[in-house]
Order: sequence, then C-alpha cells, then structure tokens
Amino acid sequence: MNEAYFAIGAAILLSVAAGLALIRRGATPGDRLLAVQLVGTGGVAVLLVLASATGQAALIDVALVYALLASGLLIAFVKVGQAPGSGPFRSDHD
Repeated sequence: MNEAYFAIGAAILLSVAAGLALIRRGATPGDRLLAVQLVGTGGVAVLLVLASATGQAALIDVALVYALLASGLLIAFVKVGQAPGSGPFRSDHD
C-alpha cells in the first residue's frame, strides 16, 4: 500500500515540476499565477500523501500551515498587481 502512496506522490511532484517550468518560462502573468497556485496545492497534496504513507500526523499540520501560506501568497500577488503601474500585471507590454 505504501508503494501506491509513493507513486501518487511522485505523480504529484511531476505535475509540480511542470508548474515550475511554466513559472520559469513565464508565458503570461495569469499563467504564472496559476502555476504558483499549482505548486502550493501540489506541495500540500504531497505532504498529505506522505502523512498517510508514513503515519506521521505532524505532516498534516505542516500541510495545513503550507496551505495557509500559499493562500496568503496568492492574495499578495494579486494586491501587488492591482497597484497602478507596478507588479506582474503591468499593461506596458505593447
């Protein structure tokens, strides 16, 4: 059963790696925003799968804190984009 958990964790990590590649390439600000959220969600998912596989309840607490931090990062990213003439959502790409 643990092998299945580790296979699921590896699949999630592969999707997170694809998200990191998208962040690095940086197609559009919206793509970057979604990729950052994918990394946050994937990190939480991997931690929860590892908690189930190893039986360590502390990883569930770490996943909860990581989810809260990821949501705060999303709010900060959007707020920076709303400031006039600043942030990742500038419209001076003409």
